[in-house]
Amino acid sequence: NTGVALNAEVSGGVGAISVTWTGFEEAGENILVAPSLTTTYTVEVFDQCGNSAGNEVTVAVTDVTPNFFATFIDDFTIAFTNTSVNADNVIWEFSDGQMTTEPNPTHVFSSVENWTATLIAISDVSCRKSITQEYFPSGALYVPNAFTPDNDGFNDFFFVKGHDIKNYEIKIFNRNGEIIYESTDMEVPWDGSVHAGEHYAQDGVYHYIIKAVDKRENIIEKSGAIIMVR
Repeated sequence: NTGVALNAEVSGGVGAISVTWTGFEEAGENILVAPSLTTTYTVEVFDQCGNSAGNEVTVAVTDVTPNFFATFIDDFTIAFTNTSVNADNVIWEFSDGQMTTEPNPTHVFSSVENWTATLIAISDVSCRKSITQEYFPSGALYVPNAFTPDNDGFNDFFFVKGHDIKNYEIKIFNRNGEIIYESTDMEVPWDGSVHAGEHYAQDGVYHYIIKAVDKRENIIEKSGAIIMVR
């Protein structure tokens, strides 16, 4: 609420006039109020002879409660449904800088960063409240098909990259189907060693299986071949 100006219009009386609003010391004839609840304000007027008069005014506040829910249309598109209470108008603001006053917009996000949607609900007397919700893009994994662990500083590690991954597991197998490497930390690459020891696997083709869960609880499974050449 931006506030309401209350003005005491005084006429008559003898000599100097003083105006007092209950709860506002030395306020004078005009006060600015911004109550959060419906409130009654009392004003008293005194003249130089001690004559007095009074009146009161009630400022009604219609509380506005912002709320909404979202439905994914596809990986990047979200339909928003406004469920606010006592909102005559709304403004939607999105983390990519876009905004709209549509009651129930559909928005297409383009980045792989976390997204936010903010709903500003506005009542019939211009009171405003807002609510923000956060969303995550669908997780993704990017798996190379070869690496060269020869310590030349270029492509020395088998590094799986991705975004918005919550849980991750990789297993790498030799041609006999034996596990020679496994990890649950996507930030730790495979350097070609067997069971992270001092023995290194021979040049050749190895197979991997990756199971992951993204921040939307989607399950991601990938499998394929890796060529290792020193």
